[in-house]
Amino acid sequence: MVVGVILPPVAPGDTGVYLKQARLKGHDLGIVGVAVRLTAAKKFAVAMSAVAPTPVRLLKLEELLNAGPAEPELAEKAAAEVPNLIKPISDVRASAEYRLHVAGVLVKRAISQLLAGGGK
Repeated sequence: MVVGVILPPVAPGDTGVYLKQARLKGHDLGIVGVAVRLTAAKKFAVAMSAVAPTPVRLLKLEELLNAGPAEPELAEKAAAEVPNLIKPISDVRASAEYRLHVAGVLVKRAISQLLAGGGK
């Protein structure tokens, strides 16, 4: 039973993106979900769903993203690193290999979108 969820407050200038791949449009069971926040100070926070038994925050990926300037090349670097950080399973919705691929694609899209100023 979940009794509460605490999220860090959104500060002025923060932007974020949530992307989800699902078999059916509008279906609540995603194959992979990716949430990325970019703060006004150009620091990233990254979390994923459906790639582990519970949603996970990718702290090592955040370290990579936050180690240098926020440049477009970061999206490609992050996508390449994602398979080293998650261990999805195969089930009736998708294979582990497909989830690894989609996770990298969604991370790349989310970071690219934020760096282009397209977050919410």
